Amino acid sequence: MSITRRKSEKNYLNPKICYDIWMQVGTLKKTSIQLGELGYMNPKSKEKPHVNSVTLAAWRYVLEEATEESREHFLKAGVPVARSMDVWLNFLLERKARQVLGISSRRRFIDWIRRWELEDLAIKKGLISEDERY
Repeated sequence: MSITRRKSEKNYLNPKICYDIWMQVGTLKKTSIQLGELGYMNPKSKEKPHVNSVTLAAWRYVLEEATEESREHFLKAGVPVARSMDVWLNFLLERKARQVLGISSRRRFIDWIRRWELEDLAIKKGLISEDERY
């Protein structure tokens, strides 16, 4: 028998609030503490949100809602990947791929493409970049 979690338990943190507090306090650990002080509690453990949950929620906001706004925040904070729009977009693309596929899944996917010699088709379909060919 599998145990399913209600959506409200899994996504109890508001991504925008997590992101806004992160930008104010500077670290995700401090964000977790601040959320706990504001009354946000993990519905299962009844404790402050774990830093991993806060990280996922904040990055969900960056990747889905506020790429330009977040780039400005990252620029002000001196984060190198935000300096160039091309580097920033590449960073977001890689971050989203890791979120969706995971690093090891992406490597396995590319290895499978190479094993079957499907690089040309995968590039044509936009599944991998020219840099990932070899």
